[in-house]
Order: sequence, then C-alpha cells, then structure tokens
Amino acid sequence: MDGRRVGDPEAARRAYAQAICLNPWLRTALPMQETALRRQVALQPCQEEPRSDAEWQTNQYLYEGYQAWRSGDSAAAEDKFRLSIQSHPYNSAAYAYLGLLQQEGGRPMDAWRTSRPACS
Repeated sequence: MDGRRVGDPEAARRAYAQAICLNPWLRTALPMQETALRRQVALQPCQEEPRSDAEWQTNQYLYEGYQAWRSGDSAAAEDKFRLSIQSHPYNSAAYAYLGLLQQEGGRPMDAWRTSRPACS
C-alpha cells in the first residue's frame, strides 16, 4: 500500500476525476457506472488542465467522434475520427470507427479502404 487510506471517498473522487481527465473514454466505461460516486464524477467536466501530449488529444478526438456518432451527427463524428487519425496515424480504433460509420452511411467501399489500416 502506498500510504493512502482505504475507504476515503474524497481521495477516490479525486482519483476517478484524474483518470477521466487522462482518458475521456472512461466516462462511458462500465466500471465508472458501478457506484454512485463514480457515476457522479463521470458526469462532471474535467477540472484539471488537459495533458498536451498526442495520446491525450487522440483519445479526446476519438471520444468526441463517438459521442457525435451516438447523438446522430455523422458529419461531426467523421471529422473527429479523421482528426484522431491525423494526430496518431497508428490508432486502429479511429480507423475502425470511421469505417463502421462509413459502412452505416452506405459507403461500403470507403469503409473497406478506411478499415484496412486498422487490420494491419
């Protein structure tokens, strides 16, 4: 143990909030829905300064694209998935989501071309 108290809800809240700031995908992860404290933290905006590295930006674009897709805004989702790919060309998840979006939008050949890098 690293000296933290077990059963400290405020320390847990801070840790969950920090994790969400580092990876916005955690907002939709099932473990974040398991307790009332986690659900509460997942609904709050990130209070910390975002990291400036490319991995954080890639995850942010991917998360925003996924949220746009879920809300029915396919054009915004495609833009965000492309930004995610531009910021990290080896992000297989961004290629896969963009391909799925294109397939769903009736563009199977675009989907096939887009998804190929996700499989390599």
